Amino acid sequence: MEHRNLVIIEQFFEAVKTRDMAKLHVLVSQDVTWSFPGNHPFAGVHLGIEGILKFFDAMILLNFSYETLVVGVNDRYVVQAYHVSRSETGITDFEGEWCILWEFADGRIYSGKHLVAGLQEENNFFNKISQ
Repeated sequence: MEHRNLVIIEQFFEAVKTRDMAKLHVLVSQDVTWSFPGNHPFAGVHLGIEGILKFFDAMILLNFSYETLVVGVNDRYVVQAYHVSRSETGITDFEGEWCILWEFADGRIYSGKHLVAGLQEENNFFNKISQ
């Protein structure tokens, strides 16, 4: 049986894709935060559902591929480690490892934090595509 927090994450991404605001308000804490590291336009702390939607809308447009490496879960946290890559016109222009640390409170997503293995490579990539 799949842990309830993993189900919430699946439902969250479906609601983001379909812009189901009613569902997002059920799944996500009102004061949710999402952190993405670095020194580039995507970096920072994104606040509230609208802030998170803006962040994920931008990330979805970048068309990353994700390979799940490992998932850990308990009642308060989920950690997901991924190998991330992106190819434009058949040429890989980004590749690395990311982790997402999800925090839950009262059955809702309370925060998300991206952690990256190669911060300088990430900065270079996001700054390059933001020009």
